[in-house]
Amino acid sequence: RELGLPLEPRAAFERALVARRRRIDAGELGGHLFFNIAGVGLAADVAHRFAASGHARRGMSMYVVQSLAALLSYRATPMTLTVDGATRDVRPLLIAFANARQYGNGALIAPQARVDDGRLDVVVVDDRWLPGIIRRVPALFRGELATVPGVSMEKAAGAQVSAPGTIRYHVDGQPCEATGTLPANARAGALLVCA
Repeated sequence: RELGLPLEPRAAFERALVARRRRIDAGELGGHLFFNIAGVGLAADVAHRFAASGHARRGMSMYVVQSLAALLSYRATPMTLTVDGATRDVRPLLIAFANARQYGNGALIAPQARVDDGRLDVVVVDDRWLPGIIRRVPALFRGELATVPGVSMEKAAGAQVSAPGTIRYHVDGQPCEATGTLPANARAGALLVCA
């Protein structure tokens, strides 16, 4: 979606055969590369739930089911976030490190992200009660999350998250775990694509 490729595989391959080549960035979180979005908090909890459920298919309906289950039980934990050298304590619902704009299905978590700007967009959504989360979902799909109180967005070459104990995170939806400090950085021009 971010590269404007057709969603139908045959059409995507046909486009790739004639498209010009260009370089896009990769992100790296905890030593794992990603090309779309990685993060900690609620989105990581959803990724871990998908993996534990054994469902191979993702899709919007499975995402909604797993997200609702996560929303009902997720508890935010205090973390320390450092972005380009500036450190602050946060208690996030989620922190997203975005190379691209959307999680998928039109959920624009980082509307200003660009896959070729050499930076990550760091999005922090402060913890909030369930009704407040549900009320803000339309802003996510309209690309207006930055206007919601308790949401910050900034571009960064590098960042890190620290927390006591295990940090659950995801890279492009794949669940991972780390302890202590989780570094994030952009790798400019890391991937050559035909798009």
